[in-house]
Amino acid sequence: MNSPRVLVVEDDEFTRALLVNALQSENFDVVINTSSATYALKTSPKMKIDVAILDLNLGRGPTGLDLSLGLRRNQANIGIVFLTSYKDPRLLGSKNTMAPYGSVYMEKGNLSDITKLRRGVEKALINAKNAHNESNVDFKLFPRSSTLTNTQIEIIRLVAQGLSNLEISQIRGVTEKSIEQTLSRILKNTSIKI
Repeated sequence: MNSPRVLVVEDDEFTRALLVNALQSENFDVVINTSSATYALKTSPKMKIDVAILDLNLGRGPTGLDLSLGLRRNQANIGIVFLTSYKDPRLLGSKNTMAPYGSVYMEKGNLSDITKLRRGVEKALINAKNAHNESNVDFKLFPRSSTLTNTQIEIIRLVAQGLSNLEISQIRGVTEKSIEQTLSRILKNTSIKI
């Protein structure tokens, strides 16, 4: 059996180098490794890619999620592994919340060795065989690290961007007191530190 052909898209050079070396040590054939979603999308149709390992947040421009959907349009049975530091993909703040069917979501912080990554890649390869018969899956269905609602996630994102309660209330079309109460409930019911 041929080694699976892998595409790695990770904007952190050190992390990408570690991933590529680890995958090659497990006999995966890394045919493209880049930090650019645009480059990956343009180059991948010229090669037979079995699985793509994608960071969700690739900086400015397309996200890993955007890239995954483009890759699936070009090749219906490509396996998709999201390898990210986001415990909850909704924190990315993308308007697009649909992931390709059979995608595997893995947190970088939970990878203690290459075995877990290899299992994730193998699962994505198996899932991809049926991908062309299924529709996309809402990220809301992925396992989450919290029970926060989409509204609470959005408010946390806005706080992280440095907006004041007043600015957030104007964006959300609610009162400043409503934002304060939501933040109070988040702090009371979760381990999130703001």
